[in-house]
Amino acid sequence: MSFEFLILKNSSMKPSGESCSYTAKLLIIGDSGVGKTNLLLRYCESDFKTSYVPTIGVDFKVKSITVDRCKLKLQIWDTAGQERFKTVNQAYYKGSDGVVLVYSLIDQTSFENIGRHRTKFRELD
Repeated sequence: MSFEFLILKNSSMKPSGESCSYTAKLLIIGDSGVGKTNLLLRYCESDFKTSYVPTIGVDFKVKSITVDRCKLKLQIWDTAGQERFKTVNQAYYKGSDGVVLVYSLIDQTSFENIGRHRTKFRELD
């Protein structure tokens, strides 16, 4: 599993209240079976599953981190990679602050599809 890049758009991140606190919505997108769910589980829960169960629709987790003494609450959305969920997933692209594009190192097609995923994210955002 590998991922290409992370885009954060500071203009859409708004402080909540008087404190230095932000909420950001991030998407994890890529082809089916590339490891999006395991990436999310590993980052948010320090967990890793050896079995593969496809995500149906979307799932999300919340992770709070501190960056330069400011609290950043990440809402990380794991999208299904199957083609049949494409239109459902695209509804979740709205209002997102960033994206992690994931592909498999052993699946050339998943790498070739990264450009399509990136274009679709930019068009619908």
